[in-house]
Amino acid sequence: MKIEMTSEPLSLDIKRCRLPIEITDTCPTCGAEVTKHLSSDYLSFPKINAPFEIPMYHHVELPDRDDEHAWTVMIVLRVTAEAAP
Repeated sequence: MKIEMTSEPLSLDIKRCRLPIEITDTCPTCGAEVTKHLSSDYLSFPKINAPFEIPMYHHVELPDRDDEHAWTVMIVLRVTAEAAP
C-alpha cells in the first residue's frame, strides 16, 4: 500500500469540528495563561494546511468592573494517514 499526502490547502465542510487539541497562549493584555480546548470549543469550517485564526478570550474580574480580554492566534492544522497494522 502507498499513501501520499499533499500539502494543498482545503476546507473541511464541518460546522462544529471538535478535535482533541488544546491551545495555550499568554493574554497580551494581562499576561494570564489561557487554554482553549478544541474538544469543547469547536472549530467552524476549519482549514487544513493553511493558516487560520483561532479566537482566544477570558473573563477578568476587577474590583470596580468586569472585563473580557480577547485576541487571536494563528495555527495550521495538518492531517496524517498511515496504514493500519
